[in-house]
Formats: sequence, C-alpha cells, structure tokens
Amino acid sequence: MVILERMREIGTMTAMGFEGGQLVRLFFMEAVYISVLGSLAGLLLGVVISIVLGQTGINFGSAMEGIDMGISPVIYPRLTWISTVFVFFYSVVVAALATYIPSLKAGRIHPVEALRSL
Repeated sequence: MVILERMREIGTMTAMGFEGGQLVRLFFMEAVYISVLGSLAGLLLGVVISIVLGQTGINFGSAMEGIDMGISPVIYPRLTWISTVFVFFYSVVVAALATYIPSLKAGRIHPVEALRSL
C-alpha cells in the first residue's frame, strides 16, 4: 500500500536521480524504524498487561463449567526477559521481511510510469 499511495513521490525521487537501490534502502529503513517503534510500544503495553494479569490472574471458571479437571480455573501469566526480548526482535524481523518485497518493487518503478499512473 505504501508503494501505491506514494507513487508520485517515488516518480519524483527517481526523476531527481535516486537509483533503485537507494529507493529500496529508503523504504526498507523507513519500515524498520516504524516497526521498531511499533514493537517497542507493543512490548511496553504487553509488559504492563502481563504484570497486572500476573497479580490478578485470568479466571476461566465460567468457561470451564462442567469440566472436571485437576487444575485451577485461574491462570497467572509469568513474564520472562528472554520471551520479552525474543518477541521484540521477532516482531521487528517479521515486519522488515514483510516490507522487503514492496521495497524492491519501489526500486524498479520508472519515473515516467510513476508520474503517469496518477
């Protein structure tokens, strides 16, 4: 969507002398910065929620009515640093990989086609 929405900007940049590799790096780095900020915000929110739910617990009592199991219906999530760091880097890598192919497409657009498409 970024490529389609910014087609005129891509055409202008290529007409000014940007090469394909420079456009790929530009869009890829923009996506990485956004994914780092989004992952950090999600990580902070997830840590706060995990801490709160770790103290109060998640009650599955009403969902487990009629089921006779030897476990408690209240689950207390536990936060570990390894999982927290892993989730942060995993989300950044997934977002970066998801933007690599559209970045390559942006690098192959010819200026005349980009400016004429709108």
